[in-house]
Amino acid sequence: AGYVHDLLARLKMLSSWLMEKPPAVYWISGFYFTQAFLTGTLQNFARRNKVPIDSVAFDYVVMPEGKYVESPERGAYIDGFFFDGARWDYGTAELADPLPKQL
Repeated sequence: AGYVHDLLARLKMLSSWLMEKPPAVYWISGFYFTQAFLTGTLQNFARRNKVPIDSVAFDYVVMPEGKYVESPERGAYIDGFFFDGARWDYGTAELADPLPKQL
């Protein structure tokens, strides 16, 4: 059931992107090949700012939870990260060790 649910969500995201406009927030787990999306984001930034792509690197900012309806001026909002061996601590807004006996 999980695969079918994700497949339907993926199709909804991609068809909305194709038929309407790029989403304000990209569901990164919905991409089959996330590296292509991330490389494309770097290429768009490099072209827009007329800098060599080799000089561009990612800078991550964890945004407060909320509904983002507009894309950022630079970069991309993404949702759907998964962590192995870590968890997000909402109190400190940092990565933390996983809680005991939780996967």
